[in-house]
Amino acid sequence: MILPRKTKQKQKLKYMTTTYQQNAIEILNKIGAKIKIEFITMSCPEWDIKNGERNEYSITLTNRIGNDYTFQFWDSINATQKNTKPTAYDVLACLQYSTPETFKDFCDDYGYDMDSIKALKTFKACKSQTDQLKSLFNNEEIELLQEIN
Repeated sequence: MILPRKTKQKQKLKYMTTTYQQNAIEILNKIGAKIKIEFITMSCPEWDIKNGERNEYSITLTNRIGNDYTFQFWDSINATQKNTKPTAYDVLACLQYSTPETFKDFCDDYGYDMDSIKALKTFKACKSQTDQLKSLFNNEEIELLQEIN
């Protein structure tokens, strides 16, 4: 099902529960965190224009003391076509909890070209996400979250 672009209407989405999803929820409960997944619209992420639009969500992670981090999440093409809403597992398994400190190390670790503006933009986005998550969760909580992958 494809909705018109930039629609704000509510969608009825199917949920899939798996062992992975249950594990993600157990870890969130253990660290006292919550996740809120809200459908925004159909859009085309700038990093994947060739594959067209997919479901875009606003994700808010809240830690045990109420601090939060909100970011955009685009679902997979397959999930968009099947009209399934992402689970906590889907989102948490995609997060970057540890990014190399330098752009050179990032390129070496992930195979990017150091002369690439796109690679630098990706590094900055990953670094920003890692910094946000480290400000939200302590090292022990991050270690548990990394077990979701």
